[in-house]
Amino acid sequence: MTTAARIDGSAIAREVRAEVARRAARLASAGQVPGLAVILVGDDPASQVYVRNKVKACAEAGIRSIQENYPADLAEAALLARIAALNADDTVHGILVQMPLPPQISAQRVIEAIAASKDVDGYSVESAGRLLAGLGKLHWLQHRLHEAEEALEEGEALLRECGDLIELLRLLCTRGHVELARDRRDAARSILAAAADGATSMGAAPDSVVVQEIEALRRALA
Repeated sequence: MTTAARIDGSAIAREVRAEVARRAARLASAGQVPGLAVILVGDDPASQVYVRNKVKACAEAGIRSIQENYPADLAEAALLARIAALNADDTVHGILVQMPLPPQISAQRVIEAIAASKDVDGYSVESAGRLLAGLGKLHWLQHRLHEAEEALEEGEALLRECGDLIELLRLLCTRGHVELARDRRDAARSILAAAADGATSMGAAPDSVVVQEIEALRRALA
């Protein structure tokens, strides 16, 4: 006979949020702060509470939230245009439109307008299909996050290797081995170029730690 086990939902939620915060901090250190846009149309009291809690959860996890409030008479075309702009915004990684919407706005058209890669609720036909096929949004996001973390680790390794080469370069120069030093400098520059490409592909900000380290090493090779 199978014995039912009681699940501590609160404890599991704390673990998940702690893990999200850890990963968000790691991405932020590379200059890519996760961003969630939350749209609220109208003044439904329950929706206001939901949105407020979501924004609070984002702040606790180190995720940048963009809360946008619109009046209940907002035109559907205006909302769809705003969603299109958020779809194209590389600093926004998730979009959430709080339901219900006013009667003049088609909820289904709004849901389908959100890019599948940014569909936080997973309401769209594509998201539902992926879920049924075992390719749910959570799995997809975890895969993308894992890829970003691997790229960050690779970039950090490249920076360390480049730093080691530069130290060797300085040592060789002080001992008069000019030709050998020149060879090591070229190798260091190649590694720096690879590190810069990796930082760019990850969307690292110009003032991020990784980019600053790359520029410092480049100046050392000048």
